[in-house]
Amino acid sequence: MKNKIKALNYVTICLIICYILNIGCGNETKKVVVVISQDLINLKEQLTVLSSLIKSNISDVSELNKIIDAKNKLVELSNIKIVLAHRQDSTMFDSIMKSISELQVSIEMKIFTIKELFPITIIDIEETVLKAGDSSLYFVAHKGDSLMLDLNFEENINYFLYNESLKRKEFEKYNFKKFNKTIVIAHTDIYSLKIAIKKDTYSNIIIKRKPVDINSKFMDTEILTDSVLTTKGDKNGVAVVNFILRNIFNEPYNVTLNSTTKAFFGGEKKVIFPISIPKGTKDWLYRLKVSYSLKDTSNTDKFVNDVGASYSKVKLFGLTVYEAEKNYSSLSRELLNNIFIPPAEEAYCNIYFFPSKKEAENYISLLPYKYELDFSVKNSQSRNGLVNLVDKEQVYIGLENTNFKTAIHIWFEAVALVKEIKYYKIIRKAKI
Repeated sequence: MKNKIKALNYVTICLIICYILNIGCGNETKKVVVVISQDLINLKEQLTVLSSLIKSNISDVSELNKIIDAKNKLVELSNIKIVLAHRQDSTMFDSIMKSISELQVSIEMKIFTIKELFPITIIDIEETVLKAGDSSLYFVAHKGDSLMLDLNFEENINYFLYNESLKRKEFEKYNFKKFNKTIVIAHTDIYSLKIAIKKDTYSNIIIKRKPVDINSKFMDTEILTDSVLTTKGDKNGVAVVNFILRNIFNEPYNVTLNSTTKAFFGGEKKVIFPISIPKGTKDWLYRLKVSYSLKDTSNTDKFVNDVGASYSKVKLFGLTVYEAEKNYSSLSRELLNNIFIPPAEEAYCNIYFFPSKKEAENYISLLPYKYELDFSVKNSQSRNGLVNLVDKEQVYIGLENTNFKTAIHIWFEAVALVKEIKYYKIIRKAKI
């Protein structure tokens, strides 16, 4: 191939020399080079060599220079006016000039194609710690594309190239740290690089896709994801923990407690009442309002509405809504912090949470009793609170007026945070 290219260079140089000599003879307007028929035959052979080069499977940068050199030779030839000395050679001349024109177009297309089909980086992860366990990296590849893998890990790993639609392994390798390989893709589809690691490790992952043609280069490689409900036994399912707000009282519990003086002559200064805890409750929140005056409680600003507004705010600012079981208390605390606090008045009371009905009855009967110290509050003004007494179906609450002279009015509301588990699986589709 190189010898034939050199021969072409020789012919070109001769033509240019003849062209210059012709100018030197004073014929500046004509600028003619006379080439004998045998030279035209040789030139045609060189054009055939060039044509073969253009049609060859050149696809990388190192070979691109050969095409560019060939293009430059054709530019030289096309700038020289060739006039035949003999009329019988005009047909060959026309054929050669046509070949030059066609080869110029072919070369331009070849250069464009080679440049456009350079590998495209689709995944680039450098000096990143991958956590122990299984990881998946998703991408789209076209049939005939070359997938160029360059994987480096600090620890040994197992690797699988997985076809997501066919649910099968296209390639696998076990127990390695470094891996460099090019794989030709058999089907246009979504693929995933699945990595199994026994312990945390530094990783460098570079994956490039070399398009098989121009259509492949410009195809849409976006992956659309959607989640659909599935069953608990689905191995591809993921448990998602959500929380539902359940109002424990349809209307606020309301009671009036006499002062200790009036209670001595009759009437109650303390009361107990049960609340039913919905199944699945992880925490529950309450609002206690204490006042010396009897208020209208028919307004729509109920506690459950405030908790719902707080829940919406948590979602709006990106805080965790779907909580793992071990983190549900952080969600409850976040909700509590965002709830409107009732204005504190001078009125106050004691509020007790009892571990059993028996302890609550002992409290009323003036017998020794036990109460939940973590949640009970003495001399409390109006407040919001968080309780995680959820082991039993009912919790007993005691309220007491310790004011010597004045009766108090109390309103109590409670909302349960009920855990709901649903199972979802991710569906991925390619826009191709």
